[in-house]
Amino acid sequence: MNESLEDEIKSRVIAGNFQRAYQLSEDWLKELPIEKKDSIEFFYANEAYVYARFFLHRQERVSNMPANAEKSRLYIQFLKDLAEMRAGFIQKVPKSEIYNCTRYFVHKQIAEGLAREFSGQKAFHLDLEEVMQLAISLIEIENYKAALESLQFVYRVNKNHALANFLLSFVYYRLNQESKFYIHLREALFLKPEVIDGYTRFLPEGIFADLWLQIKNEDEKDIVKFRYFALALEINGLFPSKREMKPDEFRKLESDFLKMYREFKEHANLRAAMQ
Repeated sequence: MNESLEDEIKSRVIAGNFQRAYQLSEDWLKELPIEKKDSIEFFYANEAYVYARFFLHRQERVSNMPANAEKSRLYIQFLKDLAEMRAGFIQKVPKSEIYNCTRYFVHKQIAEGLAREFSGQKAFHLDLEEVMQLAISLIEIENYKAALESLQFVYRVNKNHALANFLLSFVYYRLNQESKFYIHLREALFLKPEVIDGYTRFLPEGIFADLWLQIKNEDEKDIVKFRYFALALEINGLFPSKREMKPDEFRKLESDFLKMYREFKEHANLRAAMQ
């Protein structure tokens, strides 16, 4: 692997210089000998080339747009396009630094545009979903203090916003505010266990991520896995204090438990019948 060339391409991508990134990746592909056409290095160089070409062809369009919500929405679409392109390389290149760098660049553009759009606006003019997107992009570029401000705004408007609670837990974890991390993680999973679907990368490393990985690999439906995860955290005493529940919350919890128990019994009976 040509590490110096790889590093230069990554730095150009982060800086948004896709013209240079395109040239470098194209030269890299041309320099590879024929016997390396099926190597990881070839697929890595080709992945860099595809991303650079994609953004290079759209550079003139975005450069003429002011950094506002409209531009951010365009980059949000680019983020989806990027994920689709990544799917074509993931089997050959399971871990891709060039993909991570490209995502970083896109999230930086999203955050810049939305932050400018919301600056000075009155609270009732803000779109909560776009404020959430701003928070996610700020987390992705590791600007946790700014992400915290956005998430706190959503939380003040709606304390039962499961994703806001979950992301707040992650941000507080990164900011070393452990007690608030536990409060918001527990609340998020109580409100909606499946909130982590698509966001498991925001589970803190260590026992939380390890426990999810163990449950993820079990032969169960996804919705059941999320419930198992939330329940496993409680059963294993990973939260330092108890959560006080209102009567209607307790009834819902009881109903969810009975539903999970019936599903477990049905699954166990099916397994027994197949043996």
